[in-house]
Amino acid sequence: PRTADEASDVFLRRLDAHQNAPEALVAPLSKPEDTKSFLRRMVAVKKNEAAGLLVMPRAKAETAEQFEARMALCEACPATVFARGAHEDPTDFKARLDAQSKCRRPIMCRSDGEPASLFRRRCAVSRACLDVVHPYDAARESADDFTRRMDAQEAAPELSIAPGDKKVVGSLVRESAEEGAAALAEEIAARLKLEEEAKAAAASKEEAAKAEAAAISKQRQRQDSMDDEAEAAKEAEERAAKKAAAAAAEAEKAAAAEQAAAEQAGGEEAG
Repeated sequence: PRTADEASDVFLRRLDAHQNAPEALVAPLSKPEDTKSFLRRMVAVKKNEAAGLLVMPRAKAETAEQFEARMALCEACPATVFARGAHEDPTDFKARLDAQSKCRRPIMCRSDGEPASLFRRRCAVSRACLDVVHPYDAARESADDFTRRMDAQEAAPELSIAPGDKKVVGSLVRESAEEGAAALAEEIAARLKLEEEAKAAAASKEEAAKAEAAAISKQRQRQDSMDDEAEAAKEAEERAAKKAAAAAAEAEKAAAAEQAAAEQAGGEEAG
């Protein structure tokens, strides 16, 4: 319904946004939001197709730039994006928007007394969880308890674990530690197996190299033997050729001597 101090044209803009997003929760203009900020919020409502979504009005702590960054995210984010919280500085707010852009569940503002490092851890853990992750609650948990709760949330992202629920946290952390130990043992076993396989492969490669070297050496020896035999045959052939040449020369010399003797004998008979 229209509020008592809601201008008619502002009310009509809200009705128009409802027509485009009938299942959305459209809050009326409320201070410190001005008309310009309200109209920007209606644009985000109309662009977002998620059912039952609430686009929150501009908060007192939000600058115009921060409000615009949130509206840009609200146009497509399937979860409610909280306005800048009372305990958030600009860096916290930007970190939460960055995490929210990758998360399908609302990420709650930084809580009172929540250390920056724990807040960043919660934003990171929220991205994988199926439900809202409760912020740090100093009244129900210590910083160490919170850290263990985040460990448990990572181990069971389907659960919503309340601050101070040490029974659930302890059980999940133990299970996670056991699973981690088992995984580590498997990793070590796999690494040792790979090392053994590598050693066996290296030994096999070394044996193959030795066998190849032996075969090459044997081949060389055989080749050297064949070369020696060929050299010996060549030398024998050369010696035989020399003997044949010497015998031919002796025969030729004997024939010449015989001819000379025959000619001399013929001359004597003629005289």
